[in-house]
Amino acid sequence: MYYTRAYAESSPRQLVSGKGMSSQPLSRNELLREFECHSVRHNKEPTALVSVSSRIVDTVNRAYELHWDGEPAARVWIVFISEPAHDTGRASAIYPYAAEALAKNCDKKEAKLFQYEFLLEWYIPESLVVHRVSLQTLIDRGLDWYQSINSGLALEYESTDDLRARIAGNMWNIDESYGFWDVGIHLGWFAKLFGARAPVNWIASQLHRDCAHAKVTRNGNYSIRPHGREEDYLVDDFAMKDIDDGIDTVLIDWWFTQDEFIIDWEAFKNENREMERNIDEQIEQWNDTWCYEELDERQKAAGDRARIKLCNQFDQQRAALEEKAVKMGF
Repeated sequence: MYYTRAYAESSPRQLVSGKGMSSQPLSRNELLREFECHSVRHNKEPTALVSVSSRIVDTVNRAYELHWDGEPAARVWIVFISEPAHDTGRASAIYPYAAEALAKNCDKKEAKLFQYEFLLEWYIPESLVVHRVSLQTLIDRGLDWYQSINSGLALEYESTDDLRARIAGNMWNIDESYGFWDVGIHLGWFAKLFGARAPVNWIASQLHRDCAHAKVTRNGNYSIRPHGREEDYLVDDFAMKDIDDGIDTVLIDWWFTQDEFIIDWEAFKNENREMERNIDEQIEQWNDTWCYEELDERQKAAGDRARIKLCNQFDQQRAALEEKAVKMGF
């Protein structure tokens, strides 16, 4: 299970609540009070809650919204957040709360509106972030949700509900010669946009869940209704397997098992491992040089300058390797 969040780089509260960071868990009453404030649309009062979504389509559309509000696409980010284990030291504070359940506890009439939203107290721990990707990278790799195929002009911004219907219409415009395998191909190509380090299988499956309603029929088959349509597809296990096979074709057959990918991936891992080893060695050298009690104030200041210089150097090295990784599709 993963959650996603979109944020603007210019925002001072990217993965942190409006009230900043704290290690103090909220009481139940405090949590409900914070949610009451959070749930008010267009509320400007900061809260201690950070919102994430269980639907990929919500988050990507939110990223577009941030871009159209003036943030450059290269500075709009989507993060993937892993579900934390319940046995962590701060499990009660780290584990996301279902916003719909909180809405019901607060007697909200439209609690279902919060169905796909989850909330964390204070901040999202960096240890839970498994991948980041910019909206510009997605667009450069072919994300065209707001591009007209014929004119190339940007379409008008849509509600998530309308966008889901449009995506479903494109996805389920099935080529009869390929059948449901073609749906899987569509899902696989979408997941690939996020890069090899992203949870690509989850992304593909989640987009399918976001844009089509599926249920098991009495005879054990499946009824699938693409969002925005009135008719169902009645399919069997073979059709569902065809969808999975289409996803695997893109992600495994056409990507992960290709020689070029394997060579690039191993080279990237080796370069990253060597870079981190060198960083560890330089940190150890700094400790040996500057971490002893007899330093006077002048020496301490020199040590601080050396540490800041090293940290900036490390940031630049990591950023350069990250840029290379993005270009290679990782």
